[in-house]
Amino acid sequence: MKNNINVITSYYDDFYKLDWDNLVYQKNYNLVVYKKSNDLKIGENKIVENQILIPNYGKSDYAFLSYIVDNYSTLPDHTIFTKINWKEQGINFYYLLDNCVNYDYCEVGSGLRSYIWYNNDNLYLKKILGDSYINVDSPYVTGNPFNFDGRAKRWEVFEDWYNHIFPDRSNLPGKVYAFDHAHCFSVSKNLIQRHPIDVYKYLLERFHPSSKSWDYLLDNDEKKTIQDVGNHFADNFGRFYRLLFTHGIDHNLFKIQQYF
Repeated sequence: MKNNINVITSYYDDFYKLDWDNLVYQKNYNLVVYKKSNDLKIGENKIVENQILIPNYGKSDYAFLSYIVDNYSTLPDHTIFTKINWKEQGINFYYLLDNCVNYDYCEVGSGLRSYIWYNNDNLYLKKILGDSYINVDSPYVTGNPFNFDGRAKRWEVFEDWYNHIFPDRSNLPGKVYAFDHAHCFSVSKNLIQRHPIDVYKYLLERFHPSSKSWDYLLDNDEKKTIQDVGNHFADNFGRFYRLLFTHGIDHNLFKIQQYF
């Protein structure tokens, strides 16, 4: 009998890196594999040979959010989300497999950083030592004040996710620890469903240039624009998973763990 746990991963042209599926089957978990296709448009998917074909947007995030939207009302007790190449980055995926049932949210990685979230009324938070400071009052969607200068500077551009999902200005995240190599975590059905499905649909829609969330990335080459938007989304969203699932929760009701 299968355990009520799903493991979600995705790939484009690196299916050969899925040499760890036996670990999932040994646990009697369910493995769900998304394949990125250049032939599909946003919102489209189809099943081919037990794999779910999705548009080739972003990195793992499009697959993760698609899974939540498509399975929101029938989620298992726990879901593990992982990039297919976790071995290359020394991520302890084994810990997730062994411990996901013990936590509502569990995150593993190979490089620990801290991010400081503040607003203009709480500038004192910037006095806390950390790697990156995120002002949730900065202009977000268009007219972004930061310079976009390739991959190395993407972390400087902050999007509108936080204000859309967490509008309570009196409950800022403050200092949050996040891992450099994101996209390897588990989360319970209860924490996913604390947000309505429309939140995940909103996030999924942010991938496409037509959402107007990325005007400063637009290029005459549509293919390049979509690629830049997808990569930028993933670079930004990697540090947001922990907030998405755990910010504002009652820690007496949920168990959270980070493994480094």
